[in-house]
Amino acid sequence: GGYYVVSLCTAHVYENGVCTECGKLQETWLNIENGMTEAPEGYSIDRKTVTISTNYGLAWFAKQVNAGTSFAGHTVTLTNDIDLLDYPWTPINGFTGTFDGGNHTISNVYVNGSTTGNGYGLFGASTANYKNVRIHNVYVVGNAAIGALVGNIFTGTVDNVHVTGDIMIGINTQNGHIANYNSAYAGGIVGSGYPKITNCSVKGNN
Repeated sequence: GGYYVVSLCTAHVYENGVCTECGKLQETWLNIENGMTEAPEGYSIDRKTVTISTNYGLAWFAKQVNAGTSFAGHTVTLTNDIDLLDYPWTPINGFTGTFDGGNHTISNVYVNGSTTGNGYGLFGASTANYKNVRIHNVYVVGNAAIGALVGNIFTGTVDNVHVTGDIMIGINTQNGHIANYNSAYAGGIVGSGYPKITNCSVKGNN
């Protein structure tokens, strides 16, 4: 037994990757993690500068890094606000460049990490330089080293990063999660490491 969801849309109208009429995720958004081989709209690279303006572009960037491209010496810049739609996000692991949010907001970040390993957040284990990033509404749980922006950053810098809204940073265990369990290294912005942190804040909803 089971059931089927039937869309009543005759023509989907997409905004930020989701249909405004029925909620269906746009196919290109899904395909980024299912073998997409060409950069989507909202991602461009010119020598040492990467520009991202859509959630597709950010997901494509994440895929490149997780496939082994560290972007050492590159600056990655956001030019628009990005809504990740609470779509299950795979943390970006191995980025070593500079990530400049341009004071734009990345919202609705959802990472449901495993009960092993470490480094969970928008970025996982990525020793880099981060600046001018706003994160609004974030749910990140994992085994250890958990933060909204980056889970594990051994060195590097974090400047002008602000986390707001509904915030859940917690430890995943076999029996569920324990919010803000400090012995496993969880933090509002950075989970674990020794970066230089300046001009940052975390302010959740009451």
